[in-house]
Amino acid sequence: MTDDELSSLLAKLTPKQYAFVVEYAKLDFAYGKAAEALRNTGQADDHTNPLSVHIATHRMLTNDTVKAAIASLSRSRLPSPEQIIRRRAQIAYSDIADVLDDNGKIDVGKAIANGNTHVIRSVKQRPTKAGMEVSIELHDPQPSLKALEAVHGLDKQRIEVDAGDKLAALLAGMVAPWAKPAAEPGAEPGAEGE
Repeated sequence: MTDDELSSLLAKLTPKQYAFVVEYAKLDFAYGKAAEALRNTGQADDHTNPLSVHIATHRMLTNDTVKAAIASLSRSRLPSPEQIIRRRAQIAYSDIADVLDDNGKIDVGKAIANGNTHVIRSVKQRPTKAGMEVSIELHDPQPSLKALEAVHGLDKQRIEVDAGDKLAALLAGMVAPWAKPAAEPGAEPGAEGE
């Protein structure tokens, strides 16, 4: 959908519907967050009967124009294939040094500054006698490497090597020294190099 088409679609919304779609977008259209979006618009509050909030939210979500606006905005927020590949590559080639300072201590600020927080799987903290102990785990790069292999067709492609004479020489060198050389075609049996 083009920007003009999206603008035209949003223009069809009533002010209340538009406010709802904007608030719901701020919540990333998360499942179960529609009622919160409705409350954020001022159309309901904590003192509003929960059934009334449920009904009003249901009406918003089942309205054809609102549904179309949410669907269009959701699609426009999806990452492009190039962005997905780039993110997979960042995870595949991430290094613990991306989140450590010069002294080998965890530096989440460095990861944030370098845009590498997505490579962090978990951060755990626990108090010790010496202070707070922090441990960090990065995402396993193997699934990302497998995905990149698939993108480039390497998961189905057999890599063929043209070894030529080098392979033959290598195999000839592996023949046991006690093995007799093969007789040449047309030579008489038993007449081996006298």
